[in-house]
Amino acid sequence: MVYGQGSRKDLKSRAKHPSSKTSMKTIRQTGKTIWWYESLLKHKLLLVVLMLGLSYLLGVWLRTLPAFSEQQVLTGDDPYVHLRYAECLLDNGSLPSNDTLRYYPEGFDPRQELLLVPWFIAGFSWLTGLRPLDIAIWLPAFFAPLIVVPIYFISKKITGSRSSGVIAAFLAASAPAFILRSFEGFCDKEAFTTPLMFAALTLAFTSFNTIMKVATEGYKKTFTISIILSLLSGILIGVSALGWAGYLFTYLVLAAYALLMLFFGEDSRNLGLIFIPYLIVMVVSGTFVAFSTARYGGLSFFWSVTFLIPIGASLPLIALRWLKRRFVVPLVIALMVAVVIVEWSYVAGLINWLFGSKGLVRLTVAESKQPTLFDVWNQVGFPIILAILALVPRDVKDPTSRNNYLFLLSMFAVSAILASSEIRLLMFLSLTASIMAGATLSRIIDYCSSKLLVKRKKRLELNEKALLGLALSIILAALVVSSTFAIPTYSIENGPITSHATIYKSLGMSGYSQWLQALDWLKENTTSGAIIISWWDYGYMIQYYANRTTVVDPGNFYEWRNVVVAKFFMSSDENEALNILNQSFGLEGKEVYVIVSLEEIPKSHAIAFIAGYPTPPFQLQLIMGAWRWVISDPNAILTRLVLGIEGLQSDASNIIPSLKHFEKVYCNSYVALYRVMWELT
Repeated sequence: MVYGQGSRKDLKSRAKHPSSKTSMKTIRQTGKTIWWYESLLKHKLLLVVLMLGLSYLLGVWLRTLPAFSEQQVLTGDDPYVHLRYAECLLDNGSLPSNDTLRYYPEGFDPRQELLLVPWFIAGFSWLTGLRPLDIAIWLPAFFAPLIVVPIYFISKKITGSRSSGVIAAFLAASAPAFILRSFEGFCDKEAFTTPLMFAALTLAFTSFNTIMKVATEGYKKTFTISIILSLLSGILIGVSALGWAGYLFTYLVLAAYALLMLFFGEDSRNLGLIFIPYLIVMVVSGTFVAFSTARYGGLSFFWSVTFLIPIGASLPLIALRWLKRRFVVPLVIALMVAVVIVEWSYVAGLINWLFGSKGLVRLTVAESKQPTLFDVWNQVGFPIILAILALVPRDVKDPTSRNNYLFLLSMFAVSAILASSEIRLLMFLSLTASIMAGATLSRIIDYCSSKLLVKRKKRLELNEKALLGLALSIILAALVVSSTFAIPTYSIENGPITSHATIYKSLGMSGYSQWLQALDWLKENTTSGAIIISWWDYGYMIQYYANRTTVVDPGNFYEWRNVVVAKFFMSSDENEALNILNQSFGLEGKEVYVIVSLEEIPKSHAIAFIAGYPTPPFQLQLIMGAWRWVISDPNAILTRLVLGIEGLQSDASNIIPSLKHFEKVYCNSYVALYRVMWELT
């Protein structure tokens, strides 16, 4: 119900009855008091388009607050590998079979990387003539807000309300958890794949609803439309899978929806029809992925995803056409056991991805840790409360309403499980909460709208109470939207009284100018065969700016390499440290440089943890009412390297051993470079 038009049943009856025309005439006769109401009725579609445009612009504005375009740098770790591969595509038309700048001495096969983002950067650079760096900086801020379009249609499809879709679009555009993964300069996978994933879910959900009409209406045209939507959905899922492994969110949502429909869906005799679009989506996307990238295991992935899982979920739905529900339950259990036995490695990998151990490196990465309730509140905000209210079912006796509710429940359950696994996956919960909060608020708005006109003395007049309720509910919706970026929140750097918008402005890369100076020196003053030892965070930056080979990088495809580097940094004996490097990477006698920065001081806890050392080189201590970093292991190689940074003073400098095998060749106030001296001269 939108803009006071009444229930759907009333609308249909008015459309068929001639008196519907007189109603509009009566509205006109009431005078200037409600002329604007009639205008809204006529231009409601234009109003929706305008509101979606405003929500998109809001998303762009919030994502451009960090102003990385002024710094001319990217932020984060992964964006630099995407930028380097994009430039390689533009220069050579293809990528090398072996990327020799990564993981010395073996190198790396780029086909193992997900290349959607490099192709995006290269394609837009080719079309616009802009530098790939400019595209990488700007594109996330303009592409990610497109999420408002699928979010609008999903919300509208579920609730049948345009107001729900509009509110959800504004909330999605300003969702903090998603903005933190898609702001200007953060040219990474989430910004590009997430809108595609939600667009795919929109098409799949529409396809499911459409094919269910075949059972009741028998339209061949409807069946064809459902198949086309399924094909498009499968293609979009396949494309998003080429950018991020998080595309599994779509598979999990669709599988959960199929199972919920199996147990709670209406009209069990016709539920089997759902397996047709479901199987098409899985086959198309699985085929696309299997033959487009080597990341997921090729044909092994095709077999697992395209056949076992969809058949396991769709066969029970088919069986409902001939069997009663109580006989289908054992079939479901048997199929689940069969899938686990036949594809244990795939199932175990999925379970481990959701709940299992994340490995030594990921355990030390802040974005991979499990979120606290504070994290949920800070990145999802007030919409999570409204989302919980949306879980209260309404009109579940109606088959369409029940199916829509089950799809909403599927999205919420999957996003909540993913969010409980890693902080960075709160973005799924944030976007789902936007849809659900829109549904809750639209109930209030639509109710007031339906009561806006009352019949008095044979003519329609405005209901002042309903008008007040409508105004208050719209104000509430505006406050909820603004709460996601304007209402005060908590920030360690800015204190408790700040806003998300203020936090976005402060996002940046620490010491980026000093980093660029150091990497420029490295490129100009070392040979092309030089090998760089650093903590894994800086690998992609070194490869891009200095064009030098590293032994580790943020891809973290080989965790043992990070353990080796961590043990090198934590070693207290120089000869032992060099032996660790030589035995693992065969570096003796080669041109090797070690690069460290001030960032290693807080990261020393992670380095010590990965190396298996109980005491990190630096620790925070409360000294005279202030927290300060103090040296806890003066003998560690990392301690001695970091203390060589220009201007860094230490109270323990007199007890720190000097370096014999590491010659400082460059230093500024943030970064220091050392050349490894294999033989003392």
